[in-house]
Amino acid sequence: MTYDRSKVVGRSVVPRQQKEAQEMTSLRAVLLVAAVAYGAEAASLCSGVGGCKSRQDAVDPLTKDDLGELRGENLEVAPPLEEREKLRSSSAIHPWPGAQVPYAVWGAQATKDMVETALSFLEDHTCVNFTKRDGEARYLLIKEGDGGCWTSSLGYPSSDKKVTINLGPGCVHGSQIRHEVMHALGFPHEHTRPDRADYVSIKWANIKESAKSQYYMDERYPTMEVPYDLHSIMHYGKFDFAVDKSQPTMVPDPWVDGGLGGHSLSWRDKRKVNVFYQCPDV
Repeated sequence: MTYDRSKVVGRSVVPRQQKEAQEMTSLRAVLLVAAVAYGAEAASLCSGVGGCKSRQDAVDPLTKDDLGELRGENLEVAPPLEEREKLRSSSAIHPWPGAQVPYAVWGAQATKDMVETALSFLEDHTCVNFTKRDGEARYLLIKEGDGGCWTSSLGYPSSDKKVTINLGPGCVHGSQIRHEVMHALGFPHEHTRPDRADYVSIKWANIKESAKSQYYMDERYPTMEVPYDLHSIMHYGKFDFAVDKSQPTMVPDPWVDGGLGGHSLSWRDKRKVNVFYQCPDV
């Protein structure tokens, strides 16, 4: 919306002070309309499961939506038992053929919007393409549901089954969706790499029993040629799943500055995807 600074009344030029007053009134009206529209958009985008702190949190894929700030703890859990068996049933993790991932989304429109934003971000920063499912037997299903945040299997399924991402209450946030989709693309947690002992120490006694499987080493890690990434979106933080929240569950080597984990894809995350899918960096 614009307004005309040279507006006249009839054929007479409006006196300068009166003109300035009219312009200020018009400007206030423009700003009020914009503010109402801005708030309405935020309410629409944040009305689904999990909500969001602000419009920026809803629409910006680079928002640092710190899971600790938003929910107080990491809500990722192991999949249900019938799904969990798929995680380690294969001796290898395979990429989706041709870097093409058919997908479907079940949930409220706000959730679908957040998922589409996360997938677009991954497409913009890697060579993977996500296409709406058109009858494929093997596809990625992203759905709202109970029971926390989890992904049923890593990479392309070995049989005609779907890979399921579950987004429980509190899980519909950009960084959490990107994290789970990275699992679906074939990536275990960074801190489960076989070379993790060179970079972090796991404090097993302080990890909740229900979360210990999230720290088991995975020898199948698909892109060991890319260096270990302490700031990967796939790396847990220092205090995730702590029994005693004043003590860490994972400690980096003393030479490492700052925290562990990330809210968006690091450069090495992007590189790992493109190496695994055998395509050039984008």
